[in-house]
Amino acid sequence: MRKTYKNCQNYTVLALISMSLALQSCRIEGNQDIVPAIKQLPTKRLARMQATTDNPGDHKHLSRAVEDIKFSGKRKVEEKQKEVVTEKKKRRTLVEEDIVSDIPVIHKEPSSPGAKQRKRAISISIRKATRKKATNVSFNNIVENQQCFANLLNYLPLKETLHLRQANRYLNKTIVDSKLVVPCAIKRTIDFTELDYTPQTIPTFPFYRLMRSIDQLPRAFWSYLPLTRVEELHLSFMDINDAEIWQLGKYLEYSRIKLLIAMFNNITSKGSTDLGKSLPLWPSIYEVYLKNNLLGDAGAIGISLYLPECHNLKIMDLGSNKIGDKGAAGLGKNIQDSNIENLILTGNQITAEGACELVKNLSKTKVRCLQLGCNPIKNRLGELGRILSTTPVKILGLHGNRIGKKGIMELIQNLAGSNVEELYLVNNDISDSGIKKIAEFLKDTKIYKLDVRVNYIQKKTQLFLTQHYPHVEWVF
Repeated sequence: MRKTYKNCQNYTVLALISMSLALQSCRIEGNQDIVPAIKQLPTKRLARMQATTDNPGDHKHLSRAVEDIKFSGKRKVEEKQKEVVTEKKKRRTLVEEDIVSDIPVIHKEPSSPGAKQRKRAISISIRKATRKKATNVSFNNIVENQQCFANLLNYLPLKETLHLRQANRYLNKTIVDSKLVVPCAIKRTIDFTELDYTPQTIPTFPFYRLMRSIDQLPRAFWSYLPLTRVEELHLSFMDINDAEIWQLGKYLEYSRIKLLIAMFNNITSKGSTDLGKSLPLWPSIYEVYLKNNLLGDAGAIGISLYLPECHNLKIMDLGSNKIGDKGAAGLGKNIQDSNIENLILTGNQITAEGACELVKNLSKTKVRCLQLGCNPIKNRLGELGRILSTTPVKILGLHGNRIGKKGIMELIQNLAGSNVEELYLVNNDISDSGIKKIAEFLKDTKIYKLDVRVNYIQKKTQLFLTQHYPHVEWVF
């Protein structure tokens, strides 16, 4: 403990004193229902503690803060003191009875030689056993109540927290053990644009142990991510370039990241390929969103080369990245042995030819959802429907393609033997007469949900469709 005091600032010493007082109060009470004194300490008082301990020479404020901690919750301790004393007396009586019952009775005169020594030995053994049983109070009520330590650890920099781990095994277990910290995770996304912290000033306990989802994380924090328990990283609209996305990929190797959103940045084909090389070393990655970047055909092919090695990656969004037919065909070939289930390619430059080449390669994949909306796909829809019948695709998105009645009818006619169950045809120039004819072909398909919003369908037609085709979930 002396080494710890020498290496720490005054506020770390204050934290040690506070925690020891909290532990001592719980040890005195001996009741798991009694909240430690530090738990009742108001947040403003904690803030005042930190503010007053920035000056190492201000001993008056430091001692005053210690006194505040020491006597906060004193009333509860006094109220329970009588009950605690009664419980101790009962426990001492039981222990004495147990010990005395185990001692063999020796029938000797009190004045016989050795009687005093035997009597003294019996009394010593009773005192030792009573002391051991009376002080055998579990610290689980302290360790399990992470809020007690979190209120103090929030105010310590990382270096001071590392020193604090050396104080005793209970603090070390609280700071290090994931089983104790995981239940206290902060569920909401932390937006760093609303904060004014640097890696040196940020409260370390919430950053390294409690935060799970972070938005707009400054670049200065990226190298610290492997030490945290962050699972969701939102980095959209941050003008990230190829060098930065490559560096980020290196930082996140063997991290806990499950979700990466890096939309509306300046990532080109080189950056996406470099990111793809790092993705197999992200063991927990599940979703990657790279919408509205500058990948192109080369970028789509480059990142898809490494997707078969990402065993937990299920969702890949490459929308609005100027991907053409060549990129779509190469992407389909490269993901054949991957675990991708949701492939999003909306807002690209994929024509009907590129879409057919892409779908041909999906027969051996696990893709269940294919989004091809806002692409110039207006012909060869009958062929696209026939190819889809050989794939495991269940959700097909063609919104914003302005296909029209004729193209949609060709598509649905050829979906009779496919697995497609949900079809999204938002904004495709469908009229009242067209939707009625389309509905007639739904009988031979597995489609149970049809989204036809932003089309030219009147309310009378909507009512007609819901009445005559109740097995279909219509979205108008």
